[in-house]
Formats: sequence, C-alpha cells, structure tokens
Amino acid sequence: MSKKTKTQGSQQPGSPVDEIFWTKPEMARTVRRSQRTIEIWMRDGRIPFIRIGPRTVLFEKVAILESLKKFQINAKP
Repeated sequence: MSKKTKTQGSQQPGSPVDEIFWTKPEMARTVRRSQRTIEIWMRDGRIPFIRIGPRTVLFEKVAILESLKKFQINAKP
C-alpha cells in the first residue's frame, strides 16, 4: 500500500487552477509578506479570498492585484 502524497487527489502543478489562484504560501511569497500578515489582511477585509474548507483558502490572482491597487501611492509630477 503506497502512502498518499500531498498532491494526490488535488490539482497538479501547471494546471489551469494554478494559473488563476494562489494558495496562502504562494500569496505570501508573491507579495513578500508572512503568512501571518496574509491572515491579518484576510481578517481585516483588505484582500478577497475563497475558503474551501476549514483550513483551505485560495486567492484569485486578478482579484488580489486589483485589491492591492487600492493601497498604491503614486508619485506627484
């Protein structure tokens, strides 16, 4: 009997889902913040997320980038 790996039963890397969504660790790595900071942003409503289960959260890439633009500060000409 073989042990189940983490990727069995879920989407494989390179799938269309990977092109649309980030996991919490991927999100943290992408925006160069800790997973704890991402959790705080989630709690405060700063970023949209999809909760699939009690411990599974996904972030839609396009929605996150649009959401973070609200905090962008542009230089004055």
